Amino acid sequence: MNRVTWISLILGIWLIVSPLALGYAPTSAQTANDILLGVLLVLCSAWIVRRAPDSSGVNWFEVLCSIWLCAAPFALHYQRLSPAMTNDLAIGIITLVVGLVEGWTLLIEPVKS
Repeated sequence: MNRVTWISLILGIWLIVSPLALGYAPTSAQTANDILLGVLLVLCSAWIVRRAPDSSGVNWFEVLCSIWLCAAPFALHYQRLSPAMTNDLAIGIITLVVGLVEGWTLLIEPVKS
């Protein structure tokens, strides 16, 4: 499971730096959204890597964050800005798959406290 969780951690770090790397406007909704979700994904991944006994709830929060990443371009009206939309959809889908794999793994191999 740790290999999969490290993918989420790396994707979270990418979300934090992607506004700068892809040239988003510094005060835009997509910049704030990506940085906030990046920080949340990094924190969730670090929690799961620690193998805390209650990681399952954190994992499902990570899945909800990935669903929001996919919905954000449409909810925050930046779907026409292709780099931001493409980045959020790609990272959202990958994070969703990784989160579901993590969740499945946590169900099969529960963490012993």
